[in-house]
Amino acid sequence: MTKSMRFLSVLVFAAVAISSCKYEHGPNISLRTKRDRVANEWLVSKFVYDGVDQTGLINSDSNGFHSLLKFSRNGSYSVEMLRVVKDSATGGIKYLSTHTSNNSIFLKPGEMWDVIKKYSYLNNLPAPVKFLGVSGSWAFEKGHYKIGVSSEKSYESNQIITEKNPIYWVITMLKEKEMHVRGNDQTGKEWTMEMKSINDEDYFY
Repeated sequence: MTKSMRFLSVLVFAAVAISSCKYEHGPNISLRTKRDRVANEWLVSKFVYDGVDQTGLINSDSNGFHSLLKFSRNGSYSVEMLRVVKDSATGGIKYLSTHTSNNSIFLKPGEMWDVIKKYSYLNNLPAPVKFLGVSGSWAFEKGHYKIGVSSEKSYESNQIITEKNPIYWVITMLKEKEMHVRGNDQTGKEWTMEMKSINDEDYFY
Protein backbone atom coordinates (compact mmCIF):
# COMPACT_ATOMS: atom_id res chain seq x y z
CA MET A 1 0.00 0.00 0.00
CA THR A 2 1.39 3.38 -1.00
CA LYS A 3 1.83 6.21 1.48
CA SER A 4 -1.02 8.17 -0.10
CA MET A 5 -3.35 5.17 0.12
CA ARG A 6 -2.50 4.64 3.78
CA PHE A 7 -3.13 8.32 4.46
CA LEU A 8 -6.49 8.13 2.66
CA SER A 9 -7.47 5.04 4.67
CA VAL A 10 -6.66 6.84 7.92
CA LEU A 11 -8.77 9.82 6.84
CA VAL A 12 -11.75 7.61 5.97
CA PHE A 13 -11.46 5.75 9.27
CA ALA A 14 -11.24 9.02 11.18
CA ALA A 15 -14.28 10.41 9.35
CA VAL A 16 -16.33 7.33 10.24
CA ALA A 17 -15.18 7.49 13.86
CA ILE A 18 -15.98 11.19 14.21
CA SER A 19 -19.41 10.84 12.60
CA SER A 20 -20.22 7.89 14.83
CA CYS A 21 -19.20 9.40 18.18
CA LYS A 22 -22.53 11.13 18.65
CA TYR A 23 -24.16 9.51 21.62
CA GLU A 24 -23.50 9.35 25.35
CA HIS A 25 -23.36 5.56 25.51
CA GLY A 26 -22.00 4.76 22.06
CA PRO A 27 -21.18 3.08 19.93
CA ASN A 28 -17.85 4.72 19.15
CA ILE A 29 -17.81 3.38 15.61
CA SER A 30 -20.46 1.85 13.37
CA LEU A 31 -20.34 1.18 9.65
CA ARG A 32 -24.15 1.22 9.42
CA THR A 33 -25.89 4.52 8.93
CA LYS A 34 -27.92 5.98 11.78
CA ARG A 35 -31.15 5.66 9.78
CA ASP A 36 -30.43 1.98 9.17
CA ARG A 37 -29.87 1.45 12.89
CA VAL A 38 -33.13 3.17 13.88
CA ALA A 39 -35.09 1.20 11.26
CA ASN A 40 -35.92 -1.93 13.21
CA GLU A 41 -38.50 -3.79 15.27
CA TRP A 42 -38.00 -2.80 18.91
CA LEU A 43 -39.24 -4.27 22.17
CA VAL A 44 -38.96 -2.07 25.26
CA SER A 45 -36.57 -3.59 27.80
CA LYS A 46 -36.72 -0.74 30.35
CA PHE A 47 -38.90 2.32 30.83
CA VAL A 48 -38.51 4.87 33.64
CA TYR A 49 -41.09 7.67 33.87
CA ASP A 50 -40.65 10.59 36.26
CA GLY A 51 -38.16 8.54 38.30
CA VAL A 52 -40.44 5.48 38.55
CA ASP A 53 -39.66 2.21 36.75
CA GLN A 54 -42.78 1.45 34.68
CA THR A 55 -41.34 -1.34 32.54
CA GLY A 56 -43.96 -3.70 33.98
CA LEU A 57 -46.76 -1.63 32.42
CA ILE A 58 -45.26 -2.20 28.96
CA ASN A 59 -44.05 -5.77 29.52
CA SER A 60 -47.02 -7.11 31.49
CA ASP A 61 -46.18 -10.37 33.26
CA SER A 62 -49.76 -10.92 34.35
CA ASN A 63 -51.12 -11.35 30.81
CA GLY A 64 -47.99 -11.53 28.64
CA PHE A 65 -48.58 -8.30 26.74
CA HIS A 66 -45.77 -6.26 25.13
CA SER A 67 -45.57 -3.26 22.80
CA LEU A 68 -43.60 -3.61 19.57
CA LEU A 69 -42.28 -0.39 17.97
CA LYS A 70 -41.56 -0.76 14.26
CA PHE A 71 -39.51 2.03 12.68
CA SER A 72 -39.03 1.99 8.90
CA ARG A 73 -36.40 3.65 6.73
CA ASN A 74 -39.01 5.76 4.94
CA GLY A 75 -39.76 7.75 8.12
CA SER A 76 -42.91 5.99 9.27
CA TYR A 77 -43.52 3.92 12.37
CA SER A 78 -46.22 1.67 13.78
CA VAL A 79 -46.95 0.21 17.20
CA GLU A 80 -48.26 -3.31 17.60
CA MET A 81 -49.43 -5.08 20.70
CA LEU A 82 -47.87 -8.50 21.25
CA ARG A 83 -48.72 -11.44 23.46
CA VAL A 84 -46.14 -14.00 24.51
CA VAL A 85 -47.53 -17.52 24.60
CA LYS A 86 -46.01 -20.95 24.93
CA ASP A 87 -45.59 -22.78 21.63
CA SER A 88 -46.99 -26.25 22.23
CA ALA A 89 -45.20 -27.55 19.14
CA THR A 90 -41.68 -26.51 20.12
CA GLY A 91 -41.96 -25.93 23.86
CA GLY A 92 -40.54 -22.46 23.39
CA ILE A 93 -42.34 -19.12 23.19
CA LYS A 94 -43.92 -17.29 20.29
CA TYR A 95 -45.34 -13.81 19.73
CA LEU A 96 -48.92 -13.16 18.64
CA SER A 97 -49.46 -9.66 17.29
CA THR A 98 -52.54 -7.45 17.10
CA HIS A 99 -52.95 -8.59 13.52
CA THR A 100 -53.98 -11.98 14.89
CA SER A 101 -57.71 -11.77 15.55
CA ASN A 102 -59.81 -14.09 17.67
CA ASN A 103 -61.23 -15.54 14.45
CA SER A 104 -57.85 -16.60 13.11
CA ILE A 105 -57.56 -20.25 12.12
CA PHE A 106 -53.98 -20.15 13.36
CA LEU A 107 -54.95 -19.64 17.02
CA LYS A 108 -54.87 -22.65 19.30
CA PRO A 109 -56.73 -23.19 22.59
CA GLY A 110 -55.42 -20.74 25.19
CA GLU A 111 -54.26 -18.22 22.56
CA MET A 112 -57.48 -16.23 22.25
CA TRP A 113 -57.27 -12.51 23.03
CA ASP A 114 -58.97 -11.46 26.25
CA VAL A 115 -60.63 -8.16 25.29
CA ILE A 116 -60.90 -6.90 28.88
CA LYS A 117 -57.21 -7.54 29.57
CA LYS A 118 -56.26 -6.04 26.22
CA TYR A 119 -57.93 -2.69 26.89
CA SER A 120 -56.79 -2.67 30.50
CA TYR A 121 -53.21 -3.02 29.23
CA LEU A 122 -53.62 -0.24 26.65
CA ASN A 123 -55.20 2.14 29.17
CA ASN A 124 -52.36 1.66 31.65
CA LEU A 125 -49.48 2.31 29.24
CA PRO A 126 -47.23 5.24 30.28
CA ALA A 127 -48.22 8.53 28.63
CA PRO A 128 -45.16 8.80 26.31
CA VAL A 129 -45.94 5.35 24.88
CA LYS A 130 -49.65 6.14 24.57
CA PHE A 131 -48.70 9.27 22.60
CA LEU A 132 -47.32 7.05 19.82
CA GLY A 133 -50.81 5.77 19.03
CA VAL A 134 -50.85 3.06 16.41
CA SER A 135 -48.79 4.81 13.73
CA GLY A 136 -47.04 8.02 12.76
CA SER A 137 -43.85 9.48 11.35
CA TRP A 138 -40.32 10.06 12.61
CA ALA A 139 -37.35 12.14 11.46
CA PHE A 140 -33.89 12.99 12.71
CA GLU A 141 -33.38 16.43 14.25
CA LYS A 142 -30.36 18.42 15.49
CA GLY A 143 -27.63 16.60 13.60
CA HIS A 144 -29.02 13.14 14.36
CA TYR A 145 -28.92 13.70 18.12
CA LYS A 146 -32.72 13.63 18.32
CA ILE A 147 -35.68 11.89 16.75
CA GLY A 148 -38.86 13.88 16.22
CA VAL A 149 -41.86 11.55 16.62
CA SER A 150 -45.26 12.67 15.31
CA SER A 151 -48.24 10.45 16.04
CA GLU A 152 -51.07 10.14 13.55
CA LYS A 153 -54.18 11.53 15.26
CA SER A 154 -56.28 12.62 12.30
CA TYR A 155 -58.80 9.87 13.02
CA GLU A 156 -59.68 11.38 16.43
CA SER A 157 -62.62 13.78 16.26
CA ASN A 158 -61.76 15.49 19.56
CA GLN A 159 -58.03 15.87 18.96
CA ILE A 160 -56.17 18.83 20.40
CA ILE A 161 -54.19 20.70 17.74
CA THR A 162 -51.03 20.86 19.87
CA GLU A 163 -51.00 17.06 20.10
CA LYS A 164 -49.98 16.95 16.46
CA ASN A 165 -46.65 18.59 17.27
CA PRO A 166 -43.73 16.14 17.39
CA ILE A 167 -42.26 14.85 20.62
CA TYR A 168 -38.46 14.78 20.61
CA TRP A 169 -36.43 11.79 21.75
CA VAL A 170 -32.79 12.45 22.66
CA ILE A 171 -30.72 9.47 21.52
CA THR A 172 -28.26 8.25 24.17
CA MET A 173 -27.32 4.94 22.50
CA LEU A 174 -27.82 3.74 18.94
CA LYS A 175 -26.44 0.30 18.20
CA GLU A 176 -27.60 -2.18 15.59
CA LYS A 177 -29.60 -4.20 18.13
CA GLU A 178 -30.07 -1.70 20.96
CA MET A 179 -31.34 1.87 21.23
CA HIS A 180 -31.72 4.12 24.29
CA VAL A 181 -33.64 7.41 24.25
CA ARG A 182 -34.92 9.96 26.72
CA GLY A 183 -37.44 12.76 26.55
CA ASN A 184 -40.06 14.83 28.32
CA ASP A 185 -43.82 14.52 28.09
CA GLN A 186 -46.12 17.47 27.47
CA THR A 187 -46.16 18.28 31.19
CA GLY A 188 -42.34 18.31 31.42
CA LYS A 189 -41.92 14.94 33.16
CA GLU A 190 -38.72 13.16 32.08
CA TRP A 191 -38.66 9.57 30.89
CA THR A 192 -36.02 7.16 29.58
CA MET A 193 -36.56 4.13 27.39
CA GLU A 194 -34.26 1.25 26.45
CA MET A 195 -35.16 -0.95 23.49
CA LYS A 196 -33.75 -4.13 22.01
CA SER A 197 -34.26 -5.51 18.52
CA ILE A 198 -36.18 -8.77 18.14
CA ASN A 199 -34.49 -9.49 14.79
CA ASP A 200 -31.54 -11.83 14.40
CA GLU A 201 -30.80 -10.36 10.97
CA ASP A 202 -30.68 -6.87 9.47
CA TYR A 203 -34.05 -5.14 9.13
CA PHE A 204 -34.67 -4.11 5.53
CA TYR A 205 -37.93 -2.15 5.73
